Parts: sequence; structure tokens; C-alpha cells
Amino acid sequence: MEENTQTLSSIITRSRTFLMGLAMIVIMLFHNSFGVLGYFALPFSVYGHWGSDVFIFLSGFGIYHALKKNGLNTLRTFYSRRLLRIMPASIIAGVCMYFLGKANVLALMGLNMWYIRTILMLYFLSPILYVLLTRFSPTRALFAVVILSVIGVLLGVPLLDGLGYTWQTTITWTFARLSSFIVGMYVAHANIDLNRLKRTVPILVCSALLIALLLLHLERHRCASMSTYLHLLPYIVLAIILPFFCCLIYKVYSCSPSVVRRCVEFFGIYSLEIYLVHEAIFREIIALHIPSSMQFLTGYGISIILAVLLHFLAAFFCGLFIKIKTSAVF
Repeated sequence: MEENTQTLSSIITRSRTFLMGLAMIVIMLFHNSFGVLGYFALPFSVYGHWGSDVFIFLSGFGIYHALKKNGLNTLRTFYSRRLLRIMPASIIAGVCMYFLGKANVLALMGLNMWYIRTILMLYFLSPILYVLLTRFSPTRALFAVVILSVIGVLLGVPLLDGLGYTWQTTITWTFARLSSFIVGMYVAHANIDLNRLKRTVPILVCSALLIALLLLHLERHRCASMSTYLHLLPYIVLAIILPFFCCLIYKVYSCSPSVVRRCVEFFGIYSLEIYLVHEAIFREIIALHIPSSMQFLTGYGISIILAVLLHFLAAFFCGLFIKIKTSAVF
């Protein structure tokens, strides 16, 4: 397919694993580069958390296609597949961390990390979002959900203040990331021609939003005492420019040698498992009195090894569960 006839949906489908891998690498560098990058680590320290929004955007994109393929008549199967993809690895990693004294009791259910709680909430809401996009005006539905995100953040932060950290963060962060999720679903539904994104007005608008976001999060990094409102609201704005970000990354994907693609895609394939283990590993490695380069190699190396082991262990238990369930049916 020639580039001038490509759609945004088609290039995301083609480079989705690469996008996930790049986002995972950025998130790892955000959590710790162990000083090996020097001043080059600053962009990752300030903006690396945007990788989570890329994952949520891609999740919305993939969820839309899953619902479109299987329809709303198989919601039980839909939810089962989502849970079987996330929960086995989350529970195994969480239980291990809990008994090692590295996580709270929520880890026994795999819910000790904000991303897991948030993505499960978004999965729960996805059939409703799918109906809004497919049975009403998609653009109006998108606009309505973005407004709902803003209202949810503005009302949720003060109203949930006494509810406890876990509930507050789960609900408010779900509202904050709801826009990225619905934008991903919208992109999958609208099948936007790339030429529409190359027009002057969209480029200028997204450039202005990007500059504003860069300045806001740079200020947040410089002054950590900024309010929760300023901390959460920019993620709603970020959702608008994620499609353009994916276009830029596709250019990198297209120009990258095959060996680079495979390396980045490796992180995409094991992204969930890497996410679940790397922060705990990094915390342990940083306490070791060894050179920063050794900390980097050790921390990232152990994280990758444990992630691969966790992946296959979760797949084993998942397969065992399905086998037992199938046997029980018959």
C-alpha cells in the first residue's frame, strides 16, 4: 500500500508491537537509568511516564477491534480473555512481591499497581464506549467522553480525598486516562486517512498542545509540589496528540534496521511482565554499592530474564485453568 493511501489504523496495526516496546523502554528509563545516560536521561525523567498513555491508547485501539470482531453478544468471553491476559502474570508477580515484603495486600490479587487497576476499569467500560462510537456520532461521542474525563478529574480529586489512596488513584487516574483509551478506540473506528493529519491546521494545533504539555510537565518535574489537578489534566490533552505521535514513531519503525525492530519488539511482546517486575528489581539494584553501569546492566538484565520467566509461568497457569474449565464443562 502506498503511503498516500495509508490510514492511521493500518500503520498502528503494523507497528503496534514496536510502539509497545518503545513505550516500555521509555517507561523503564523513566523509573531509573542508573545515571549511565547523564544529561540525556533528563527527557526520560520528565516525560517517560507518557509511555503509559501510549499503552492505554493502544489498548483502546486493540479493544475496539476485539469488540468489532466478536460483537457485544460474547461479553463474557471478552472479559474472560482480558482477565486471562493480565491477571495471571499480575497475581504471580504480586504474590511473590507480597511474601518478599515488597508490596501490600492488594498484590495478592494482582492489584497493587495503578496501571493494572486502571486498565481493568477501562476494560470494564469499553463495551459502553464501543456502543457510543458505533451507534451514535463518533466525533460527538469522543468529545463527550473527553469532557467526562475533565469533569471526573475535577470532581473526583476533592470528593474522593477521604476515601483512601488506592480508591482515589484508581478512580481519578481512570478518568485521567479515559481520553487516551477512547481516542484509541476512535482511531480504530474512524479509519482516518493519513493525509488528513498532514494538513496545516491539525499540525499547528498538535504542535501547540505538545509545547504546552512539554512546559507543564517540565514545571511539574522542577516543582514537585504542583497540585493534583495540574498533574492529571495534562494527560487528557496528551490523548489528542497520541495519533500524531504514532505517525512519527511509524517513521522510525519504517527506517529502522530489522535487528533494531526485533529488539524493540521484544520489549513489546513482554511489556506486561517487564512492567510488573522492573520497578521492584530497580529498587533492589540501586541499593547495591556497584558502579552505575553495572547497576544498569544488572537491573535491566534481571528484569528481562524474570519477565520472560513470568510470561511462560503465567501462560502455563492460564492454559491449566482453561483445561480444567473445559473438562468441567464436559
